[in-house]
Amino acid sequence: MPISGIIIHPVIRLTTLIVFAISVSLGQVGDVAAAVLILFCLYLILGFSYLSGVSKLLRRMKWFFISITVLYLWFTPGEAIFSTGPAWSTWWPTIEGLQQALHRVTALIIIIAAVSLLLKTTSRTQLLTAIYSLAYPFQYLGLSRERLAIRMTLVLGLVDESSLLMKDVRERVGNQTKSKVTYIGRLAGELFWEAIQRAEAMPSVQLEITIDNRPPLYQWLLPFLLLVLL
Repeated sequence: MPISGIIIHPVIRLTTLIVFAISVSLGQVGDVAAAVLILFCLYLILGFSYLSGVSKLLRRMKWFFISITVLYLWFTPGEAIFSTGPAWSTWWPTIEGLQQALHRVTALIIIIAAVSLLLKTTSRTQLLTAIYSLAYPFQYLGLSRERLAIRMTLVLGLVDESSLLMKDVRERVGNQTKSKVTYIGRLAGELFWEAIQRAEAMPSVQLEITIDNRPPLYQWLLPFLLLVLL
């Protein structure tokens, strides 16, 4: 991922993403606004064509966004949006809940856009190396950072493929069943069987971890400055 001719090391990219995601999720409205500006500048420099994957991720999470919105609207104490008297005020969503819902959903959308940008601009080998390097402390807990890095990389790499798998299975099952329970059962069965078939037919994948290439010291200023700004 070159920015102004400088190639940002994969470890720095992943570290910056982690700092960015934590700052946005724990930040206030001003922090979220600053994050939007930073992300907009990144897409402006690298190209808005990378936004194509963001819309797919957002569509997959629409019900999650709706659930969060409902929870904040009706379960956050505060002043009711509509003044209809004390008898009905408890049934209306609150202004504070609306503010919190917009804040949290916006923060999630920003994080998703940032993750999508990282996956689009970072190869599997680079991502594997970054996760492996950052997982160094886990070896003191008795965990294998090689296995952790490989599993996380494979899971992230299969996000798009799992979406295509679900689409193929849905088209095959169709809407022939009258009962919704029967339809869900058939869908789950077909999905499980198709996943097994594809796993058996999947060729072996060779992953390489580059451990000698360390990021330049000056690039560590990027996540540090981001932490200061947000």
